Amino acid sequence: TSEENATYTGQVNTIETRHLWQVDPSTQLLFGADNRVEIGSSSYTSTSNFGPFSTQFPNQTQTNTGMYMAATNLNEVLSWTAGGRVDFYRNKNVPTVTLSLFRDVPGADAIARLSYRTGHREPSLFERFDGFSGDPTLSAEESNSYQASVEKKIGDVSVKAAYFLHEIRNRIDYNFTTSKYENIPGLTTSKGY
Repeated sequence: TSEENATYTGQVNTIETRHLWQVDPSTQLLFGADNRVEIGSSSYTSTSNFGPFSTQFPNQTQTNTGMYMAATNLNEVLSWTAGGRVDFYRNKNVPTVTLSLFRDVPGADAIARLSYRTGHREPSLFERFDGFSGDPTLSAEESNSYQASVEKKIGDVSVKAAYFLHEIRNRIDYNFTTSKYENIPGLTTSKGY
């Protein structure tokens, strides 16, 4: 006979401020900042024919503070949105960007869009500190995403055709052989439509 007891307690507190400024009828700027604090703890105990096992991580905290800005310009030839964000996490400054170009497709009542963005994901407290599967040395994931799409609205329904390419460097994944979270070295790619 075996018995297991697992508890994870977590809390995420976020505060954000953002301001939208309409520069002129076709241009707007968005400015903002946010702060995210994640607090968590975990414990696990089991008894089985293999003997007792126990692990825990006491309260851990990680904080992320970010500032961002985006600009949008709408015009008949080519509209665009461009933005940037800087996150301050674990004594690092991490910049990310986004760019999107779009326009109406004449005679089709549709919108064509090209977009590019970079991304950054820090490991969660559980991925870093869980006593059984965590790894406190995990690196952040970094990504590049590309997408080309055409979207058409038919009544109340939108139909979208898209091609995407998503590249992740240092992807965080669970390894079922080692029972640990780990970074997958190199580049992981997904693409499709």
